Amino acid sequence: MKIKTLSSAVAAALYSLGAVQAVSAAGQEQAVLKSLDLSLPVYQEYKAQYQKNQVLENGGANIQLQNASNSQKFFREEGLTGTHKYFVRLKDLPAAVYDGGIEGLDSTKDLLKNGVKARGNQALNAYTGHLKSKQEALVSQAAGKGVNLQVLESFQVALNAVTAELTQDEAEALSELASVAGVERVRIHELHTDVGPEHVGADVAWTGTSRLGGQYMGEGIVAGILDTGVNSDHPSFAATGDDEYTVQNPLGDGVYLHDCAVDGQEELCNSKLIGVWSHSTITDTYTGPETCTWRGCVPGPQIRPANGE
Repeated sequence: MKIKTLSSAVAAALYSLGAVQAVSAAGQEQAVLKSLDLSLPVYQEYKAQYQKNQVLENGGANIQLQNASNSQKFFREEGLTGTHKYFVRLKDLPAAVYDGGIEGLDSTKDLLKNGVKARGNQALNAYTGHLKSKQEALVSQAAGKGVNLQVLESFQVALNAVTAELTQDEAEALSELASVAGVERVRIHELHTDVGPEHVGADVAWTGTSRLGGQYMGEGIVAGILDTGVNSDHPSFAATGDDEYTVQNPLGDGVYLHDCAVDGQEELCNSKLIGVWSHSTITDTYTGPETCTWRGCVPGPQIRPANGE
């Protein structure tokens, strides 16, 4: 019989001290809640270790958004030459958060919150049309600054912005316009998630070297992931990992959920990936010129599989 002891903390900075501890004893299975040792020596030891192991690589260089103030709309980058793609954000609120206030234009925030589709909605079309006219006016305003603004893309729903190829001097000049909220260069950063297991203490739980002792691989725990699709054949979802450890299906061998329970789709799942949920609001419109997996892309046109892969 097993007694499972769950150690937890309410302080966010101390989350990684929590661990699931299983010990053997006689009797029936039960759950026992054990408080953490939050004494000053333990806290100081944790704090010193946490500060040594930073979550963000490269001093936080993988963060896209800059810590900008309302008065500073542009940040120059030393040594940057040539043209680059920039986001030029305008001051009017995008449709997703616009709550009214402009005469003749009703609030659109609640429409999007309630799932109303963009096409055909009069209030939404009226407000996004208003934003488009402001974006078109930006072109002539840019000319007044000596910038030949050629819009590549325009956004009105989640973001009120346009993109354009600009030099750094041109981008800075646009930031001086009264209608502009900010100008920022489009950059792609590689996210470093390899420090995640160490940060939450999973590595020492796997190896059995944590303060609480015991070696655990997460057996019996089911985690759910919300996303627009899944590459079920990706190595991350393999039942047996590079460490040759094979995950045990908590539901039982060959017992899967939702899409994987449909005849002919069992191959999508294994003892690690035990279920795939699909939603027609995504899969019915999720089409594209190519179908891609972690191995690469196949030219289309093709409709993406119904399970969102």
